Parts: sequence; structure tokens; C-alpha cells
Amino acid sequence: MVCLVAVLLALVVVGYPESWNQIPAPDSPTERFGHSLVTLDDGRVLIFGGEDYLGGLQNEIFAFDDELQWQSIEAANSPPARFGATMTQVSDHEVLLYGGEGEDGKLNDLWILDTNTWTWYEVVPANEPPPARRDHCAWYYDGAVYIAGGVGADGRPRRDLYRYYVEENTWERGPDAPEDFWGAYATVYGPGCSSKEKSGVREFCSAYILGPVMLLYDLGKEEWLQEVPPPDANRPPPKYYAAFARRGDQVYMFGGVYSNHVTTATPCTWSYDFPTRTWTYHHAVPPPYEDTGLWGGQAFWNEVKQWFCLFGGVLGWPFDAWEEFLFGRPESWGTRSWNWNRNVYVYRPDGLAAGPGGQLAGAGQPGGAGKPGGPGGPGPEEEEPPPEEPEYPEEPYPALSDCTIAHAVDDQGEPVDRNPVFQSSDAAAVCWLRISPLCEPVTVRVEVYDAQGRRYDTYTTTAPNPADYGVDCIRKFTTYYEIHLGPSGSRPVGTWWVEIYIDDVLSCTLEFEVTG
Repeated sequence: MVCLVAVLLALVVVGYPESWNQIPAPDSPTERFGHSLVTLDDGRVLIFGGEDYLGGLQNEIFAFDDELQWQSIEAANSPPARFGATMTQVSDHEVLLYGGEGEDGKLNDLWILDTNTWTWYEVVPANEPPPARRDHCAWYYDGAVYIAGGVGADGRPRRDLYRYYVEENTWERGPDAPEDFWGAYATVYGPGCSSKEKSGVREFCSAYILGPVMLLYDLGKEEWLQEVPPPDANRPPPKYYAAFARRGDQVYMFGGVYSNHVTTATPCTWSYDFPTRTWTYHHAVPPPYEDTGLWGGQAFWNEVKQWFCLFGGVLGWPFDAWEEFLFGRPESWGTRSWNWNRNVYVYRPDGLAAGPGGQLAGAGQPGGAGKPGGPGGPGPEEEEPPPEEPEYPEEPYPALSDCTIAHAVDDQGEPVDRNPVFQSSDAAAVCWLRISPLCEPVTVRVEVYDAQGRRYDTYTTTAPNPADYGVDCIRKFTTYYEIHLGPSGSRPVGTWWVEIYIDDVLSCTLEFEVTG
């Protein structure tokens, strides 16, 4: 399974693909990340707090309406400013705010916002609240708000679960999750999720935790389940601080931060389908932030316009070390120098006709346009068995100036290392190539073979046409593919290889070693 990132150098691109658009948003909030978002049952979208581009923490409320207008809300008795909190609707006119990080560190306070009067009320629970945290998950079910995971006061990720019973005003400790998580997304799904009874037999209903982990919490049995997809399953790598939004039976994930030797912000768009419990990678429609990636934003589905809105966040990853963000404090982050997202983007998932299972026709997954793929997944029918050893080009494509296998790429899209050995701790490899110059659109096909000679994955894409941008040639076109190697212990060990075809001509063959 591969994730494509393409970089155009020495070229200013004007305009975006049909399914992505930038919209005017007058009176929008200042640029920020870590803000809390809740979509109310009546369709209103509320945003609270966050860390802004000047390094200040915020505590104001904004509402976004169907006419694409921001409205600043004058709310009485506002909570202290913070980022990384959660807002959860608990009645038709009440929203509960919990936790986050404020001026003096992590928080574990509770506030209720009355959306009829726009008044905040601090809630003092009848018993001890959970430990303070930020970047946790929250969801509402059956009269209780659930709080799980996050980053604790000591800067370390957490896995604990607590229930806050709204009517009783009490907290209760639940079972710990199988692993730590933070910067994730939670939503409730299942045929029994509409139940309001606190006793009796319920149909299946679970809270899904998506992002850096994939966990389910069975709300009837009150126990955790860990999703372990088969080795040939199509799924994204672990991502922190992605923007999520739900659309009926599907959840879409935009961007996020991916850490594998080098931490980078990613531009990829994925969707998860609850009924089939499968991921789809929407790689045929690159987002406007494809050159930088985006993290820390918020997204929501607009039912009236039938599109996703994406607001806020940061372009690119501004830290040298992962720990600077996890253990650091906002005042030391130098936010004024960050590359902030100043736009509101909209994404229409149906800009292309939907294919089977919600797949965007023409978008395709690895395996070819419009065909399901993934390691070992169904792809084009083969008349001959796959090769047992790599094939080598007679001569490279004339404008293919470089190709290599690496652990990762840096912030400039260049390979961090070349021809590394992949050990048991490595989840993915990166196939990187450069065409220089690119003077006409070409089709690039990447075929991945495992150590047993089986075709493990295939990806096909078309490089941009320079004429579409008003130039004869693009000086450098760089692209790379994340190849997810499958879980250690079940993937073949030995020499793997990649064959790169440009316009169906074998142009580069790369071998790499997988030892565990």
C-alpha cells in the first residue's frame, strides 16, 4: 500500500483540482491549531480556543454557518484560554468542554456551554476528576461523556478511560486501552448507538479511535478491541493531529503528522467505511497543501453544501525533534515563524462519480485506476505468474534523473538516506524518484515485489502536464511513494524490489533488503 506525495519545483501553480477549492471566509478567526470543534445536531459548527499564530491561547467561540460565514459569539463567563481540549454535545442546547492545555499547564476542568443563552457554567464534579491532559479523545453515549488517552501533565501519552455521567455529575474510571494514544479522533458507530437505556441488552455500538492507532471500545460490553487488519489490508500509517470529519457511514481523514525516522506533515486524504471496516486512499485528487502537508486543523461535513470544510492548522512540520512538541510548552515553540494555514478549503468527495463501496471512480487504489488494491489485494488479471527475480531496464527513461529507496524524506522532499536495510522496527519504505525536466505528461507505474517474488503492490499515476501551468517544462518533478511493508514477523524476509515504469517503459529497478 502506497501513499503518493508529488512536489513541483521551480513552478508556481495557480488553481486547484476540481474536487478541492479555496473559499472566501470573511471574518474568519485568526490562524490557529489545536482548537476544539463540535458539530451540533442542528448543523451548526462551533470552534473554541486554540493556539494562534502569535503564540497566544484563545478562549473565544466562532460559529460557521451554511452560507460560509464566520460569526464571532459573545459568550458570558468564558473558560480560561487553552488548546487541545474537547467539546462534546450532551443535550440539544448544551456542550461540555473538558481539559486541554492553558497558560499554567494541562487542565482537567469541566465547563458547560448553553447555546440558547451563550453562557458558560463551570461544573464542579461530585468526585475526583481524571488527571489533567490535552489532545485526548471524547465522545457521548447513553448519558455519559467518555474521555480517553491524550498527553498527561508529565508530557507522556496516556491510555486511561473515564466516564462522566452528566445527570449524576460523577466520574467513573473505565478499563485502560491496549496502548497509548493522543492527537486522535473518536466517533460512535453501530446499530445500538441510538439506545438511551442504561440497562438491558443493546445491539453492537462502539467508539472508534482513529489516527495514530485503530481501536474500538465496545460500549455495551465496556471493553476495548484492537483492530488488527490482515497483512493485505489497505490502511494509512499512524497519523497524529490529522483533521477528521464524519459523513454518514464514513469518516474522512485529511493530512496529519507521520513519524518514521523523520517526522513530517502529510497531505494524504483517506476515508474509512464503517460497514465494511475498510480504508480507501483518495490519491487521484491532490489537496492544495500537497507540497507541505497539514496538521492541527479541524474539518467538518456540511450537509447543505455536500462538502467537507477544512480550517486552521499548520503547513509543514516546524520542529527538529518529535519531543519538542510532545514535552514542550507553547511559549517555546516560536509559532510566529510557522507556516500557518490561512485558508478555508472545501473538498467534494463526489467530484468524481462514486464507484463500488464509495470508491471514487478514476481515483483508484494501488492496483490501478478504479480497481481495489493493497498488498495481495485483487488487481488486474495476470496471464502469467509474477516474476521470481527483478527485471532490469535496458536504458533508463531519458528524463529520469534519480531514483532510490529510502527510510523517509525530509521537509524538502529529498530522501533522508539511500538503499537502507529495513528491520523489524520499520513499518514502511519510501520509493523516491525525480524527473528533470518534465516537458510532457507521463504515466508512472510502480510495481513492488516481495522477497518471494510475489507482486506485493502496484501504483499508477499521471505526472502533471506543464502546459496546464503555462510553461513548456517543469524543471524538476519529484514524487515519492510510501510502501507499507506489513507487520514484522509475517512479511517475507530477504531481497524485495521495485520496478518503475514511465509510459510503460521499464526505467528503473531498485532492490532493498527486509531483515525482519
